[in-house]
Amino acid sequence: MQYLKAFVLDVFTNVIEQDGVTKAWCEDTPGNILNIAFLQKLFPNGKYIHVMRHPVGVVHSMEQMVWAPKNLEQRCDLLSELYKRLIDIHEKYKFHNNYFFVKLEDLAGEEKKNELSKFLELDETKYSGSISIDTNKMNYYLDKMEKSDMEYASDRLKFAIDFFDY
Repeated sequence: MQYLKAFVLDVFTNVIEQDGVTKAWCEDTPGNILNIAFLQKLFPNGKYIHVMRHPVGVVHSMEQMVWAPKNLEQRCDLLSELYKRLIDIHEKYKFHNNYFFVKLEDLAGEEKKNELSKFLELDETKYSGSISIDTNKMNYYLDKMEKSDMEYASDRLKFAIDFFDY
């Protein structure tokens, strides 16, 4: 494990220490939250932020991904299994000090931005706190998705929509 950690740090050292003052490294691959148990072994002092987007919006966005099924039912099948795993992860880590869950839509509001800043222990004198979330871009699926597709996805992923309080 120590060799893998050393390798990861070595690969990213130039990025992390480029300006000589950087104290944080953010890696934003969405699927990484699925590997939080492993990542915590590598980086026990790391902070893990789980950002969730409305499941129906994810279904629609996946339509544009080359790796995702083009068929709505298959995308919902894939996401259904994924959300089951995310629920398990959330239940396991929600009370851990280094885990922060937030709905992407909530980051448009000041309250969640402030909570996130506090979680990350950001120095207010060096951090402007300017997180910009354009809810129109985030919720474009509401205008683009066929009503019947939206209803189907909402029904199929209702368990996740309810669990994550959408």
